[in-house]
Amino acid sequence: MLFKKEIKRAPAEIGNKIHVIHRFFEYGNEHAEKKITTFMTHQIYGCEVIITNVSSRKLTFQLLWQIPQGSLPLKNSNYQKSESHTLDSYSTNTFTYYFYFPFEGNFVQFPSNVSYQGKVVAVSNTTKFNVVSMVDEVFVETFKDILMTGDSKAVFDFLRDSNLLHDKKGFSFELIYWMLKNKNHYHEIIGILRDRRIYVQAVWQFGFFHQDAEAVKGKK
Repeated sequence: MLFKKEIKRAPAEIGNKIHVIHRFFEYGNEHAEKKITTFMTHQIYGCEVIITNVSSRKLTFQLLWQIPQGSLPLKNSNYQKSESHTLDSYSTNTFTYYFYFPFEGNFVQFPSNVSYQGKVVAVSNTTKFNVVSMVDEVFVETFKDILMTGDSKAVFDFLRDSNLLHDKKGFSFELIYWMLKNKNHYHEIIGILRDRRIYVQAVWQFGFFHQDAEAVKGKK
């Protein structure tokens, strides 16, 4: 048995029945609210596709999506895929795919298309990607600037190399408390502080949150 699926041009009739948007996040930090403005090479990112049926009846439709130009798929994601979805009236569904950029550059992403009864009825926002290989010191003036890049590796490098007690870039441990709620980030940060023999009680208290027995015992 041979199954064949063809993608071809369809007429557009954009309406208000279905809405589709993209939300990008750094892998391991799925619930971050800050928008990523600069993407880093060799960092895993996810794209959450959010589809909402705002009509009064159940709809079955086709969704066509693809990962950003210049990126490679990860975690069993595809470069491009067309698939069927069914949504009840006034309901929302989401799914996620993962990718990374191997090289620097400026890239774009083909918007996700929703087709219903042979016509394109919804198109997501077009996204442009500024991809760099490291945090550029030209635009990083404070520690908050580093946080705003959305690059956890840059934060870890700062914690590893900077004077955390007398830094001139506005660093304070309070600024990274939200990162410590992520288990992977917590272990990375507390490991850096242990290596540097820096003890911060508020950081170690997150050991209760992650059930880290060594931290709870107060071991530095």
